Amino acid sequence: FMAGRVQEPAGLQVKSVDLKNRVLSVSDVAVWGHDKKFYYLKETPKNGHERLVHLNDTMVEILSRRISEHRSRQCPYFRESNGERLNFVFQIEGEPVKYRHVQYNYNKALKRAGLYPTYSATHILRKAMANIVRQELGLEAAQAVGGWKSRDVVERVYTDSAPTELNRSAVNLVEDLLSN
Repeated sequence: FMAGRVQEPAGLQVKSVDLKNRVLSVSDVAVWGHDKKFYYLKETPKNGHERLVHLNDTMVEILSRRISEHRSRQCPYFRESNGERLNFVFQIEGEPVKYRHVQYNYNKALKRAGLYPTYSATHILRKAMANIVRQELGLEAAQAVGGWKSRDVVERVYTDSAPTELNRSAVNLVEDLLSN
């Protein structure tokens, strides 16, 4: 639902989730080393800008559960800018998740759905979200949901060049308007 890179939910801090106002801030990202283990928390997303994400009912339920189930074990990592102890939403006994753990569970779900090995990378979710949003709401909405700075990147890289359902809806809309 975040249309984000896998590093964004992996780096999500409890303080970045506002359940009352149903929004979260994508401001931190997990950085993994060559061994796929957590290396550090980068305090800005790839594009350099924080983005707010609306929390739908499913996200509120998941995030509420994750935050309420936190163990008492504190995270051994600290924010570089101010020394604050990190508090990951998605963690295992206080430790940030390892990329291998994310990839293993993702591929396991794809196998259950019969989509593996055709799809085996988490980034496909970002592309799928952009395509779905573009087809239903347009290019600007797809850009907004994914947090891309440039429409050109969304159009060339992340979405199909000819959104057929959107095209069909537009043609039918014009027909309806002209017939009325």
